[in-house]
Amino acid sequence: MKRTFAFPVAVTAGLLGGIVAAPAYAAGMTAQTYSSDYDKCMDKSGGITADMLDCASAELSRQDKKLNAAYQTLMRKSTEEEKTALRDSQRGWLAYRTASCKLTMIFGGGGTMDLIAASSCNLDETARRVFFLESLLVE
Repeated sequence: MKRTFAFPVAVTAGLLGGIVAAPAYAAGMTAQTYSSDYDKCMDKSGGITADMLDCASAELSRQDKKLNAAYQTLMRKSTEEEKTALRDSQRGWLAYRTASCKLTMIFGGGGTMDLIAASSCNLDETARRVFFLESLLVE
């Protein structure tokens, strides 16, 4: 079973006032997928929360490695101005991801399903960021 997430291009366009030159990464983000290991793990979890959280944690680790690799490559290839912008962007993104995914727990009441939703939020946001940073490497 392939797990994917959709990038809300229309929402982004609306937030930017409808005048958007679509970045190169936007077209490919309609079907970002996780590793096959994650898919297999989730299939084997049998819907058991602890097992599902373990699967998400392992995939987050894989995505985090990809994120760090893309970030480090960009930093090596960048001018000082670009490095500053990238560093500021990454710090802002980390704050956004933390705050946004925390809302899942706060508004959900902190139950078992909220743990899964918050974990999924963290994973989804990280995978999106990986895709974005990797797209900067090819431009």
